[in-house]
Amino acid sequence: MPNRHQQQRYCRAHYTDLATFRNMDDIRSVTRPAYTYAWIGLFDDPASWKQITTDSNSWRWSATGTANTSQYTGWFTGHPNNGGAGESCVYIYGGKWNDYPCHVKLYFACYKSKY
Repeated sequence: MPNRHQQQRYCRAHYTDLATFRNMDDIRSVTRPAYTYAWIGLFDDPASWKQITTDSNSWRWSATGTANTSQYTGWFTGHPNNGGAGESCVYIYGGKWNDYPCHVKLYFACYKSKY
C-alpha cells in the first residue's frame, strides 16, 4: 500500500485529488467501508504558521491549497494535536478526522470534480 503522497499522485492522475469535505453529506457520499482509516486531502501547511500552532487556518485542502471556507470541520475531539510531531496529514475514520504522519500507509479516498 503506498503512502499518502503516492496516493495523492494516483488520485490526481485518475480523478481530481484526494477527497475534500464541506459537510457531513460529502462524508456520507464517499464509497468506502465505514470504519476504515483513509487519507483525505487535508494537510497542515507550515508556510502559513505565524507560530507553532494547531490553528485550523494552517490546514489546507490539497485540491485548492486553500483553508476550509465552509466552516465545517470533522476533527476528533482534541485534534488536531500533532501528537507525535510531524502529523501534517489527515485521515478519516468513522466520519471523523485525525492528524497523522504522512509516511504511514493507509487506504485513501479520491474524488472527481463535477466541473
